[in-house]
Amino acid sequence: MDGYRIGAKKNDALKCLITQSGVTTSYSGRIVMPNTQGTSPVTGGYEERTSEKTSLIGRSTAGINSISSNTITFTKVHQFLEGESVCS
Repeated sequence: MDGYRIGAKKNDALKCLITQSGVTTSYSGRIVMPNTQGTSPVTGGYEERTSEKTSLIGRSTAGINSISSNTITFTKVHQFLEGESVCS
C-alpha cells in the first residue's frame, strides 16, 4: 500500500483470526517501537511508544534551548535508535 506505514497510528495494533478445529479465535497485539516494549515509567523504565517518540530538550535558566554545536541536551535519557531523525 502506497504511503501506509505500519505502527504510524497511535496505539496501532495487529489483529488476526485463527481457526483451529473449527473454532475461530481473535488475537491482537499493540505495535510498539523497538527498545520501548515491556517498559514502564512506574518501574523506572521508559513508556512504551507507538507512532512517535518524544523527548524534552533542556533549557538554560534564561529559557534558551540546550542545543549547541549540533548537540541536543535532553532532560532525560532518550529512546532514539541510530539512524532515527529528530524533527519539531
